[in-house]
Amino acid sequence: MSELLAHELTHALMYQLLQPADGGFPEEPPLWFREGMASVTAGQGHRRLALDDLRRWQDTHPTADLLRPSPELYRIEKEAVYAAAHRAFELLVALRGDQAILDVLRGVRSGARFEDAFAAATGQPLAGFEAEAVRSGYSPTSFRPPLPLGAGGD
Repeated sequence: MSELLAHELTHALMYQLLQPADGGFPEEPPLWFREGMASVTAGQGHRRLALDDLRRWQDTHPTADLLRPSPELYRIEKEAVYAAAHRAFELLVALRGDQAILDVLRGVRSGARFEDAFAAATGQPLAGFEAEAVRSGYSPTSFRPPLPLGAGGD
């Protein structure tokens, strides 16, 4: 029960931190960020597929996008989707630390699009982080940062 409460309270806090002072609702972060943040904060890694199992799943489903799943993929492969979300968020924290997460949320609260707030807080494009997270197998030691913003290809 404590894990469930921590997970759901993390969602509530995240949405409070995202909401602009003048109200309204900002752009919602990607599913992997929302669910990964809640899962990591609640310490639910033991409930998720192990890294090797997640890598095997992705090897057998090379066209499936677990970080940006279709509604159908989410419905039929929720265990893999949540595992990828957890591992991607865990990787983000390992690479950039808690402050980057807070900076992303503050950026959105200030009116930036999530993608722009992510890039400003981490120094790398969101799509580049997502692709490299999957390619690296969610491993900080295998992660090759995408080109920084403005260094070509963006």
